[in-house]
Order: sequence, then C-alpha cells, then structure tokens
Amino acid sequence: MTEQKVQLQDESQLVAARRAKMLRWIEDYGVYPWGHRVDDLVSLEEAREQFSQEAHDAFKEDSENDQRPIVKVAGRCIQHRAMGKLTFLVIRDDSADLQISCSKAAMPIEEFKVASKLDYGDIVVASGKMGMTNKGEVCVWADSFELACKSLAPPPEKFHGLSDTELRYRQRYVDMYTNIDTIKTFKTRSLIVSTIRSFMHGQGYLEVETPMMQ
Repeated sequence: MTEQKVQLQDESQLVAARRAKMLRWIEDYGVYPWGHRVDDLVSLEEAREQFSQEAHDAFKEDSENDQRPIVKVAGRCIQHRAMGKLTFLVIRDDSADLQISCSKAAMPIEEFKVASKLDYGDIVVASGKMGMTNKGEVCVWADSFELACKSLAPPPEKFHGLSDTELRYRQRYVDMYTNIDTIKTFKTRSLIVSTIRSFMHGQGYLEVETPMMQ
C-alpha cells in the first residue's frame, strides 16, 4: 500500500471517529438522528422565488412592518460556519442551494446548539422568514431548526463536485450527490422519455423489450 493511500485511510478513519463521536453527542442530547416525516416543505428553488426585495427593504426601514414570506425547507448541509451567537450554513436539494442563517436569540437554545455542530452531509429542516444577509445573500432567517438525518460519511470533495469522469459514470449516485447539473440532466432526460413514450402509446404503438444485439 502506498504512503498516499495509507494517509487517506488514516484521515478517513479520523473523520469516521469524529462523526461517530458527534452522533453520540446528538443522541445524548435527545435528538433522534435517523430521520422522520416532514410535511409542508417547499423546494429551495421555490423558497428563493418567494423572496421579496420590497418586503425586505420595508423590514429594514421599520422592523415592526415585517411582511417577509415564511418558508419551511429541507436539504443537505454543504457549507457550515459557526460564529459565536450566529451560525450560517448552506443546504442543497435537487433544485438549488440556499443559505440558512441561525441566530442564538431567534430560536430555542437546544436547536441552535444542534445547528452549530453540524457536519457536511447532514440533512436538516429549517423554517423562518426569507430575507437577506448584510452581504446581499438571499437566505432563510431561521426561527426553527432540526436535524432530519445524520451523515456518518463525509461527502466527496466537500461538494465541490466530482472531477473524475470515470467515477462520475460508474457511481452516478455520488455524482448526483454533488452536482445539481447532473440531477437536472436526469430530470430532463426522464421528462423527454416519458413524453415520447406517452405520445407513442397514444398513437397505438406497443412498447416491447428485446435482447440487445451483440
């Protein structure tokens, strides 16, 4: 075994041990880490579309006049930064990425502690008002936050996307895990195939499967 492979194996073991330790902390904290049903969600793309610049500007002028839309979203954590009383994370679903901003003063302390201790790949649920950070980033200012499912394995290349073409083709699930464009391509292909199939059926054609030609 090469020195590089040994180093990668050691790093993988360290990551696994750290995540296992975090899992125990979450369970001891009383949070069930393996998922449950969540209703009334909107996609991250829909949430971004609901953002209102007018409502945001009105709130900045007068905090008593808060007409910002409320959304409930879920996604996989791809970026995370804890800064004392604030925690910022970016989540991803099959439609878009979206920043979630968590303030210690705006949510129960138990939920804030969970938000501040996330790992890349964790699936979370957040609800709050659509707003904008001081840097101009559209986000959800969360007043409710929960861990939906804990990830024990780190994502490949920290969600920067796979660059190994062969690996992308051999492990499509990993490619779809990290690349939104791949998901969109599969969705488009599925829609095209479904539309063609529906049209052909409507014309009386029969779909059959035949052995592949050698």
